[in-house]
Amino acid sequence: MSVKVSSSLKVTLPGNTIFEDVVNLTEDAYDVIEVLLPKLSSDVEVSVFPTGGIVGLFFIKSSSYLDGTKLSYRPGSAEADPVPLANAHLYSGTGQVSVLENPPTSLFLSNSDNDTDVTITIVAARDATP
Repeated sequence: MSVKVSSSLKVTLPGNTIFEDVVNLTEDAYDVIEVLLPKLSSDVEVSVFPTGGIVGLFFIKSSSYLDGTKLSYRPGSAEADPVPLANAHLYSGTGQVSVLENPPTSLFLSNSDNDTDVTITIVAARDATP
């Protein structure tokens, strides 16, 4: 059974110049993962994709972005370069998703804040039978 997945992007510039795009995908499966990421945690592994499949959409957001410098994730391995999570990230389509690691079977999440736990939400859609 296939699932219709849609993502949209809207950019508004001064003078009401607007750029919009909608991407419609048909995928076999999707997952929504919520993880409580405690303060002062480092490289907490979260499994995001089973082995195989082609990732069509990957979305990650936090319940709070703190000051924009405290959260990060490493796609694929704890040795990968950290990607700062200062706002929501949307990778829509296989071309965009491939900049992570195609597919990243795990993410390694870090929260360097001294005081605040956050909830990380991950949405991942994929072709499970490539």
